[in-house]
Amino acid sequence: MIKFLIKRIAFSIPVLFIIALISFILMYTVPGGPFDKEKKLPPEIKANIEAKYLLDKPVWTQFTIYIYNLVLGDMGPSYKYLGRSVKDILKDTFPVSLQLGLLAFMIPLFIGIPLGIIAAVYRNTFIDKITMFSAVLGITIPHFVLGALLILIFAHSLKIFPPALWEGWSNMLLPAITLGIGPTAYIARLTRASILEVLHKDFVRTAYAKGLPYSKIILKHVLKNAMTPIISVMGPILASLVAGSFVVEYIYSIPGMGRYFITAVTDRDYPLIMATTMVYAVLIIIANIVVDVLYKVVDPRVRLE
Repeated sequence: MIKFLIKRIAFSIPVLFIIALISFILMYTVPGGPFDKEKKLPPEIKANIEAKYLLDKPVWTQFTIYIYNLVLGDMGPSYKYLGRSVKDILKDTFPVSLQLGLLAFMIPLFIGIPLGIIAAVYRNTFIDKITMFSAVLGITIPHFVLGALLILIFAHSLKIFPPALWEGWSNMLLPAITLGIGPTAYIARLTRASILEVLHKDFVRTAYAKGLPYSKIILKHVLKNAMTPIISVMGPILASLVAGSFVVEYIYSIPGMGRYFITAVTDRDYPLIMATTMVYAVLIIIANIVVDVLYKVVDPRVRLE
């Protein structure tokens, strides 16, 4: 296992380098710059600012300097938030995004999987059709539409939850539901399909022939063998919920990493864009490594391979 982890981590280093290179090139190929405002700066002042942030150097020189500083743990200063480094911004915002992502992840984990099991057990019944209809509805509704509906119903009409900010548990529920509904619907459909596929296996027929209770067959034999495709998507889903909640954080005025990423893109804050992109990439890589480890735990045949 240790050898496997070392190999995966070593393989991740060039992946991160390529992601950084592509992101860097894309930022500089898009027209405009971080200091191109509606009111143009005098050429002398603009030249001094660009020299301060090394923007007057060739792109490849800037990229080399950025990678060197990144290896040393320096993500650079923010162009938009003067006096603050990108590391300080991420230090303040990442815990908020992590809380929101973990709360949203609990919804597909504890609701999506049980719904998929119920739909598979009662397949082709009214319960199955209602569950799958709800799942399709949850997948098709965009975050910004669902967020606006939840705010309108539960904040303005019923006045049960606050409409925005991040000050307590009451502020966390609506954003977590908005962010977690889509993955919950997807996991429910995937769980149902995976369980229905396993139900036709020979070992399930053998369990039936032995007279085992139906609930024990589903929970002990079928679900364990159906978890592989579910685990494969759970890791990336968690990473996307933590680092990809841009729209939800913006709607609910949550001071998380996603909200800063949106402002960084609009303001061409290159260091902040690069930092949030790299954080997202690292989360995806970690999630995939955890998924591979869980494969070995859930399915012993993977360990033999």
